[in-house]
Amino acid sequence: MLNTDGEPDGYAVKVLQALAQRLDWPIKIEYFPWPRVAHMAQKGLCDIVLTVLMRRDYASYMVFPNQPILDQKNVIIVRKDSTITFDGNIAMFLRQHTVSMYRDKAIDDEFQRTRQHLAKHIQLTNTSQSSLQMLLLGRVDAVFENDLTAIMELKALGALDQVKLLQPPLNVTPAYITLPKLGRLAERANEFDAAMLSFKQTAAFKQIQQQYLAVERE
Repeated sequence: MLNTDGEPDGYAVKVLQALAQRLDWPIKIEYFPWPRVAHMAQKGLCDIVLTVLMRRDYASYMVFPNQPILDQKNVIIVRKDSTITFDGNIAMFLRQHTVSMYRDKAIDDEFQRTRQHLAKHIQLTNTSQSSLQMLLLGRVDAVFENDLTAIMELKALGALDQVKLLQPPLNVTPAYITLPKLGRLAERANEFDAAMLSFKQTAAFKQIQQQYLAVERE
């Protein structure tokens, strides 16, 4: 996502920029809605896509390196003074609390089935930031979002210290920077993997993790 200066920012962006520098890959990062990104990847109109969860349909037109950039956590965000807890039962949570989430948010197949039956308990928004603003204003009890997006959006709102992320997460899924098969870098996945493995051992990588992933969890 973009920071307050209109520049690409976030955990995945910083990792990609560091890897591109190591590999001497000149890159330009642009943001588009996911359907357009998927179309561009299918047609070879881009060379790198971030951040992508492993799915069979995605793997049909994108090369997934061996090294994920992180295990992405979909989490429940509540206000810091909230007494709400989560025991892992999503259906029960939805029956007991009001929840907001980004309209196109996907978590996993189990959640999609639950969502169909309990749709009246979920308030959908057009952006993740809108959902988080509803939470901060007390209009909903909780927000479902991946932790990286939530952290970035809350930092932009100056409200990271006003929330907490409940444990356990809704799910944990490896997330990747992928190389479209029709793009110019598809044959260089092994180079990318080697660079990623090496970069993970550095202080610079740990600093990125601390800067973008550190947040209170309960």
